[in-house]
Amino acid sequence: MKLAGNAKSVKLRVEEAGRQGKNWGVAPMLTEGSQAWAIRLVAGADTQAADSSRLQVSPVTGNLRLADSHYGMFAQGVLVWTEQGSIDNYGDTSMVGEPVSPGNLGTCTDYPGSCESGGDAYSLVAGGSSRFSVVRTGAADLDLLAAGNLSMESLYGVYTAGSSSTGTSANDPYNLPRALGENAKVLGNSVGGNEKLVNGGADSVYRAWYPEAGGNLLLKVGGNLTGDITSPSLSASGRPVRNDLGQDSANVGNWLWRQGNGLSGSAAQATAWWINFGTYASNLALAGGGRPDGGLHRLRYVGRWQPECRRGRRCRDHPAIGCRLCAPGGELAQPGGGVGGGQHRARGG
Repeated sequence: MKLAGNAKSVKLRVEEAGRQGKNWGVAPMLTEGSQAWAIRLVAGADTQAADSSRLQVSPVTGNLRLADSHYGMFAQGVLVWTEQGSIDNYGDTSMVGEPVSPGNLGTCTDYPGSCESGGDAYSLVAGGSSRFSVVRTGAADLDLLAAGNLSMESLYGVYTAGSSSTGTSANDPYNLPRALGENAKVLGNSVGGNEKLVNGGADSVYRAWYPEAGGNLLLKVGGNLTGDITSPSLSASGRPVRNDLGQDSANVGNWLWRQGNGLSGSAAQATAWWINFGTYASNLALAGGGRPDGGLHRLRYVGRWQPECRRGRRCRDHPAIGCRLCAPGGELAQPGGGVGGGQHRARGG
């Protein structure tokens, strides 16, 4: 490819206020009944064919690379002593609400309940772990076709998300508030004013998503399929943020969230699992149903095909779709699309 003006590279995202793009971790999914654009990415296409999915038989090039390395930012704001922090460090409550000095910030990290945000003002500092990018669509198909190799050279989520199957309401038993951490907050980093967006209060925009109507995911690779994976660091030594040790990018809990406790009576929680949409987990997935298909020469990175998640009270094993759920009214809620409807084939050895 020859770029205009003999440029070696171009910025695919416009820089705004010194920042080149961002992911919003509480971004909403498509609302019920929404439509979406289908996406097809092709490398090594047969440009003489009428069918845009046809690839060159003996390609000289045709490698599809997904590469978007970037790192998380952490909010650094004014922290003040809590009542517990004041008592533990000064023996009384005289320091409640007073700013924590720079020399005592380590206490806030080691004992999160000792400190809290002193306001919404904050500055950003560089984090030490990489973040995900996505290639996704909603209730439409996603095709990745390469005559040569397909490589993920940074963390990517490649999936069809579907659209919301049903809304949530106040006191919805299938949209319970998120659990609190040891700092009595949802978020580990309490500065920046983002806590109110996820704590279930009046300003909260977080909700459980139960997607359906997801499109199909097609992978067609003439060469090798490779991916990227990360694991947490064993030590905080030398990292820009002490409590940022990175993440296990293959952890299903990054994006598949659950509720339910098996109890009865007033203490019972309705059993359900759903997509934590906005987490941008590293996977090849069908978050809202759909069918996987494709041909590969050599598979080195195996994505997890995920069935749609729906609300319900009971789950029974099912060989085709993984589970069926019985909704509160007794009707059967069966995941849409069904991953058992497709097949993943190995070609060429």
